[in-house]
Amino acid sequence: MPFPKKRPLDSDSDYQPTPPKRLHREAVEDILVHTSSAPTSPGPGSLNDAFSDGSDDEDSLRPLPDLLTRIVGSLPTHEPSTSAACTPPRRSRQRAASESPAQIPSPATSTIFEATPVRTRGGRPRAKQPLRHSRTFNSSLTSEERDNRRSSARAQTAANTATNRKKKADELTAKKLEEAEARALAEKARKREKAAELLEKITTAEEDGGAGFSSLMDFFETITAPGGDAQASANVTRFLKSNGLQIVETIFDRVPAIGQEYFAEKFDERLEEVLQQEGKAIQELLTRERGTRILELLEEFSMEQLGDQLQEVAPTLWRILETTAIPDKTTRREEQGEARRQKRLVFTTACAMLSISRSQLANNYQVVIGLFLLASGASKREMEVLAHAGLSTSYNTISSHIK
Repeated sequence: MPFPKKRPLDSDSDYQPTPPKRLHREAVEDILVHTSSAPTSPGPGSLNDAFSDGSDDEDSLRPLPDLLTRIVGSLPTHEPSTSAACTPPRRSRQRAASESPAQIPSPATSTIFEATPVRTRGGRPRAKQPLRHSRTFNSSLTSEERDNRRSSARAQTAANTATNRKKKADELTAKKLEEAEARALAEKARKREKAAELLEKITTAEEDGGAGFSSLMDFFETITAPGGDAQASANVTRFLKSNGLQIVETIFDRVPAIGQEYFAEKFDERLEEVLQQEGKAIQELLTRERGTRILELLEEFSMEQLGDQLQEVAPTLWRILETTAIPDKTTRREEQGEARRQKRLVFTTACAMLSISRSQLANNYQVVIGLFLLASGASKREMEVLAHAGLSTSYNTISSHIK
């Protein structure tokens, strides 16, 4: 069993009294005040001096230098100035817990092997900025979620690329259209200038290098007059047949007064001629040949077929009936349905009534209606009333056809 350690006495030669206890905070502040900003390198003879004997007494031993002093060097001490001693102490603000000297390393004790302190002067700690593609963020995702994110990112990239491509294509198309319109306008202006020069040459005298016509009307009458070169006349006729309607519409649009004058003086006359021709065609269509039997007439009769034939031989009259009978333009778009079929039956009946008013022999439609009424049990008086209206033949005529 080892002997207990002997308590040092005042009579011992190596006895040193215990220094008074100081607060840890005061000791740290004293170190910070009396240390320099950078450590000093040890002198060349500091180690030798530390281990060499300073006195002739070989029995006396010097204390071993501090390890920090051996590595860093001796720390210079600063004598307090008289001014600082005379100046009364100032009351400073209360230090925060993060600014306590215990957490601030001393420059004398810090080395290059230690990590840089996060807060050297106190204050709020640095906040870590989240990275866009941090490994920590991606590691918390499952493989399915990661694949979904990648696929959505690819889809978004593809959509953006397609949008940009379409935008560029639209801009290029618009630019090409603008250039084409500009070229077309320039070409029209050039042709207009050439046409003006040509018209000026037509009315210019031959002595001055022109065609020598007195006016443009003189030139038009000359090229449309019959006779002369057959090939040139055929070319003019073919041109008027192909573009005559457009020429007339251009004249009416350019000078509306001419259109009104034409309709007032010439249109009625031309319309009468056209309607007379179509009325004659309807009369011939509804007149049967001599010796035609009533049975053959009944077998060949069809209201739908008769309507198509009337529309073909009298297009102007049929169009007038449609325009007069239809109050709104939207109804004209009807191509099928019961309403359209009923209107065709009305127009067919109207044309048949007009034909019998021209000739009593053009009564194919009325004979068929009379036979239907007789077979349906209609009275003689009813048939006579319909015969006066032009919808049927008289009772006596139907009786004669039966015999």
